[in-house]
Amino acid sequence: MNKLNICVMGGSGFVGGSLCEQLVQAGHRVKILTRSFKTHRQLLVLPGVNLKQIDPYQLGDLFNEFQGQDVVINLIGVLNSDLRGKKFSQAHEHIPELNSNACQQTGVKRIIHVSALHASETAPSEYLRSKARSEAKLLAARDKGIDVTIFRPSVMFGPNDEFLNRFARLLQRIPLFFPLACPDAKFQPLFVDDLSRAMVQSLTRRSLFNQTFNVCGPKVYTLLELVEYVARLRKLKRKIFGLSDTMSRLQARILQRFPGQPFTLDNYLSMHIDSVCEEDFEQLFGFPPTPLERIAPNWLLDEPVAEDRRRRTV
Repeated sequence: MNKLNICVMGGSGFVGGSLCEQLVQAGHRVKILTRSFKTHRQLLVLPGVNLKQIDPYQLGDLFNEFQGQDVVINLIGVLNSDLRGKKFSQAHEHIPELNSNACQQTGVKRIIHVSALHASETAPSEYLRSKARSEAKLLAARDKGIDVTIFRPSVMFGPNDEFLNRFARLLQRIPLFFPLACPDAKFQPLFVDDLSRAMVQSLTRRSLFNQTFNVCGPKVYTLLELVEYVARLRKLKRKIFGLSDTMSRLQARILQRFPGQPFTLDNYLSMHIDSVCEEDFEQLFGFPPTPLERIAPNWLLDEPVAEDRRRRTV
């Protein structure tokens, strides 16, 4: 396999940690761009990784760092925003547009981008609408001779995820009764290492160029089933009861004002679309997606889940 120079935006986050490790194992030369070198200097333990501090909103910084790169991978994303959606706009729209411009100016011919399942301009949440606008900005780069591959995953799980771990923390803090919003919302969770493996394949397999992939795990769960599973693993005796749609919306309005925004109105709106897909992951990438039950006990069984304070953006 060809060894490539790869620049990763958002390489210090949840997906980035998994992806950069696999890129290094494949022999690629990896440059991770970050806002804070000191905060993420532990990434330097990966052999061949170059960690550079930049401002991702400055086209000049991107221009300098994209020089000589074969591929730019964008993982930057935020789960929550202010009430006007400014953070979504900045992370999901402005940065991909800058990436596209910098690639055109520096001659980078490949962009790989992580979006979200069911991103659409007509989606109910601003999160999904902003993800759709980011895709549109990048797909326009195809007319400029840039190969763009987009991955649209369902919710992802892994040791440092912000899905199962968030519920584990909440279950630990709330005794006896646990009111759960949107209990019937459906998810098809994907193991983060499987997404990374598919992305590494897309670097050199021509059949994966200029494609958009919906990627999901092997099994569909309701949110209630997932939270009950986390409670069983953590041996937490909680009465988990699902809220009505009206009460779910009210809970979102209240919790979005709490520190850390554990649940927002935009999250509530996103869950009005089931996060599932029909695409055959194994047929696309040649290996089966990992079952949740094979991986989750590895980190949820033993120790209390600590807050993961790493930035989710670059």
